Amino acid sequence: MNITGQPVLLSLKPLYANMVFGRRKTVELRRRIASYMNNRDVFIYVTSPDMELRGGFRVGDVWHGAPDDIWRIVHKRAGVDRRDFDNYFEGLARANAIEITEIWEYRKPVSLSRLRKQFTGFIVPQSWRYARDEEVRFLQQLKCQAK
Repeated sequence: MNITGQPVLLSLKPLYANMVFGRRKTVELRRRIASYMNNRDVFIYVTSPDMELRGGFRVGDVWHGAPDDIWRIVHKRAGVDRRDFDNYFEGLARANAIEITEIWEYRKPVSLSRLRKQFTGFIVPQSWRYARDEEVRFLQQLKCQAK
C-alpha cells in the first residue's frame, strides 16, 4: 500500500477520545504527525484504563506553524485551554493541528487483547503509527460496521 494513503493508528487518552466521539473536540493537536495527513483515515486507540480501538475519523485540514498561530486558528475546537496548549507545545517552534471530520464509532470497541490475538506483535501506538498492511483490511471492515 502507498504510505501516503496508509491509515494511521492514534493513541488518545479517554478524556480526549470521549470529546472526539461526543463531537466536542474537532481538532487534534500533535507535536509530530505523519506527512500528507489530509483525507487520511485515523483509527483511535484509547489508552488505559480503556485499552481499546474505539473508532476513528477522517482528516480534513491540517495546520502547521508557530504555536501562537495555531492557537489562534483552532483554540475553540481543540478541547483544551491555553495553559494546557502551551504546556503541550512548550519548547517547540512548530505545532500541528488536525481537523477531525467524518467520525465513526464501533458498536463494540476492540480490546487490546483481541487486537493482540488478531495480529501477532500488535503494537500500541505511543503517539501514532501507520497501520501495518495486515491491519488495514481489518480496520476498514470495522469502519464499515460502525454506528
